[in-house]
Amino acid sequence: MKALYKGMSYLIGQEQEIHKQGGDVNRLIADLKRMMTEYLEKNLG
Repeated sequence: MKALYKGMSYLIGQEQEIHKQGGDVNRLIADLKRMMTEYLEKNLG
């Protein structure tokens, strides 16, 4: 969970650079949010 949060924070900090290289920050963040939600649902039920 902590690693997912750190990854999301990194993406937000690098948003402009990711856009320059043709990346989709919003999609990447959405994927991380989905992973966090699935983890919490599985472990906190």
